[in-house]
Amino acid sequence: MVAYRLNVRSILDGVGGSIRLSDTLTLDRDRLSVGDSRFALRSAPEFCITVSNTGAEFVATGSVTAPVVARCARCLCDFDTEIHAEIEGIWLRPGAEPLEDEEYTGGVDASGQIDIGAAIHAALVVEAPFAPLHAQDCAGLCPVCGADRNNGPCGCETASAEVNPSHPFAALKDLYDAPPR
Repeated sequence: MVAYRLNVRSILDGVGGSIRLSDTLTLDRDRLSVGDSRFALRSAPEFCITVSNTGAEFVATGSVTAPVVARCARCLCDFDTEIHAEIEGIWLRPGAEPLEDEEYTGGVDASGQIDIGAAIHAALVVEAPFAPLHAQDCAGLCPVCGADRNNGPCGCETASAEVNPSHPFAALKDLYDAPPR
């Protein structure tokens, strides 16, 4: 669990009060992952957040940017990129009744603090690409010899275009005489 404690005692009793904070979140270098994609942090994610007392709840909104090194899903090269995300969270005020249709990030603890770390981490995970690409037109690796097709043809294009008779879809090859229009 990623923790970042924020003291909200100064606005605990002031409905409409807010706290604005800009800082960095300390994460393990390899803590960010989505599916099989792992993102190595180049530096700590920077965030800017506003937490407001709305009466029964504390609502946080803001943004976070994380400079990362990702691995291209097609050619497996490492590349630098950034993940930009919007932060949202709702913490229940002590003694307040939770609303049935509301999903809370947490609550205000006995010392008047909320933990915004999980909301920041969740925002990054939601925005991290499931299959990162270093370029939209990445040609990927040759399935025959494994050469990086971004560096030019590997000589396997003709062989890879032929249909392997044992391939499960080989029977569909002769379904049409001409390519569909």
